[in-house]
Amino acid sequence: MNLTISGLKPKTQDPRDFKVGAIIDLPKLEELPDEYVVGFPTLLDQGYGTDSCAAAASGAVAELHEEVQLAWLWIFAVGKLLEGGDPDSFGLELRTVGKVLTKYGVPSLIDMPTDFLNQDLSFLRRIENWPPEMYNKALQHKQGSYFDVSSGPYDIFDNLRASLWAFRKEKNGFIFGVIWSWMLSQVIMEIDGQGQFGHALCGLGWKQKDGKTYIYVQNSTGDRAGEEG
Repeated sequence: MNLTISGLKPKTQDPRDFKVGAIIDLPKLEELPDEYVVGFPTLLDQGYGTDSCAAAASGAVAELHEEVQLAWLWIFAVGKLLEGGDPDSFGLELRTVGKVLTKYGVPSLIDMPTDFLNQDLSFLRRIENWPPEMYNKALQHKQGSYFDVSSGPYDIFDNLRASLWAFRKEKNGFIFGVIWSWMLSQVIMEIDGQGQFGHALCGLGWKQKDGKTYIYVQNSTGDRAGEEG
């Protein structure tokens, strides 16, 4: 059976979003290598039945170029604050986690209070439970900007690949949302849009399997999903 590990809200349209295809010239598809993986962030496990996937995916992406393990649940708590202050509301929107990373940043894991490691999500999703000094610590890993990569000269699949290759020196990954409609054991996710839950994933590049090219992703379910995560 499928697991109800989800928590992604639908992304609303906003004309102010930076469109990657309008800001930079993406490389030509023939310039892309057959396979490319930007790196391997810490394999996160959001736990069963939780709604913190967008924070986990964005934390993993930020870790790629910050090169330190990040307290990704801070993203979740601040995101709840930005979305209206109701910590018990379900999930986050992708734009929200982008705002957290670019406006507030995210603290490193070593800055996280040691007693927080044993706290459950009902505690950590409330920003008032985090020490005030975490705001200053988070600024050390504040991100510069985020882009909507669904626009551009190609379809979404190739826009993603071309964007990763264009920003490869910065070690950038990407965050994207899908409808949860696969088994955790599947190596290849056959997304048919018939699932019930939105889910965020961390995109790391692309790889070939059986002669076909696939986007290479990391799930936030520990090593239970796909090929060891």
